[in-house]
Amino acid sequence: GRPNWELLLKQKPDCVFCTDLEQPAMLRMLARAGVRAHRLPCESWNDLMAAAKIICATAGEPARGEAWCEAMTARREKLSMRVVEFYRNRPRPRVYIEIWHRPLTTAGATSFLHDLVTLAGGENIGAIFKERYPHVSGEWVVRENPDVILPAYMLKVGGSMDALQSRVGWENIKALN
Repeated sequence: GRPNWELLLKQKPDCVFCTDLEQPAMLRMLARAGVRAHRLPCESWNDLMAAAKIICATAGEPARGEAWCEAMTARREKLSMRVVEFYRNRPRPRVYIEIWHRPLTTAGATSFLHDLVTLAGGENIGAIFKERYPHVSGEWVVRENPDVILPAYMLKVGGSMDALQSRVGWENIKALN
C-alpha cells in the first residue's frame, strides 16, 4: 500500500510489520528512521503460521505464537474434515478467482487465495498454473465455465456483476446465470 509516513513515524513505533508484497524501499525508509521492521511472507498457510510466530517472538511472547499456531492448525484440520464430509457425494464448485481485470489475472496453484478456495471446498480453475498470479484470456474463462466467480477487487458502483456479464461471451457462464 501507500502508508502515510508522517503519521506512521509520528506514532514512534518500536517495530513495523509489513507483508512481503510491500516494496523493499519501505523497509529502508524505516531503517533510516531507526524503526525495526519485519517483512513477512503472506502467500500460503505456512507463511501465515511463520508470520504469527515472528510477530509473537518480536513481542517477547514466542510461546503464545506457538500456541496460536497449534490452535489455528487444529481449527483448520477440523474445518477441512467438515468440508470433505460435506462434499463426499457432491461435486465441488469450480471457482474462477479474478485478481484483476486489466489484464485478466487469476490465482494460480501457489497463491494464498488458492489455499482459501480449496479449504472452503472449491476447485480453483486457475490451479493448472504454477505461477501465483498468471494472466489469462477471457476466452479461457468462458471455456472453463466456472460455477463461481470470486472477484478479489471492488466491482463498479453497487458491487453488481453487470461489469462481468457485459464481457463478450461471458453471458453464458454458469456463475453469471
